[in-house]
Amino acid sequence: MHTALPPALQNLIERSTAIVLVKGELLLQPGLPVDRLWMIERGLLRRYSLGEDGSEFTHDFVGPGRWVCGALQMSEGSVCCARTSLAIEALQVSTVRALRLSELNSLSQRDAASAAYLFQQSLQHGSDRLEREAGLAHASAESRYLGLLAAQPGIESTLSQKQIAAWLGITPVALSRIRRRRAAG
Repeated sequence: MHTALPPALQNLIERSTAIVLVKGELLLQPGLPVDRLWMIERGLLRRYSLGEDGSEFTHDFVGPGRWVCGALQMSEGSVCCARTSLAIEALQVSTVRALRLSELNSLSQRDAASAAYLFQQSLQHGSDRLEREAGLAHASAESRYLGLLAAQPGIESTLSQKQIAAWLGITPVALSRIRRRRAAG
């Protein structure tokens, strides 16, 4: 369910700093404290973490109109920063708006509609994450692939086969087989 931005939150976004990222540029590096959220205006970002062996685990791909952040904590009813193990990378030229957590917390205290919207976004993010985890456990690789294509049309032209395969939890060779079967069918 998508809810329109409350006017007070829209105003805060419009007054926030716009950041343009080039393809491959990191918006967030692991180990750094997170003191803001970013609203994506255009482009595509990938949020991922690194394993001890240097392998990457892609958590999600995030496009326009969505929010992205690292690890956050709740403290006395407010969202505050935490060090993150996540990285956020631009997969194409992207524009994001940086919103400080202190500004969002202040707005949430003054404006019930903004607080409700941000809460709903948080719930949606949690729900999306649980659906992804359930899909990895229960759905076939082909079903996960079709779900990705349906949820984000055109994503195949932006991502490498390696990135798509990693998100699906399969090898690039297995993804090639799925694509060949679909093309032949």
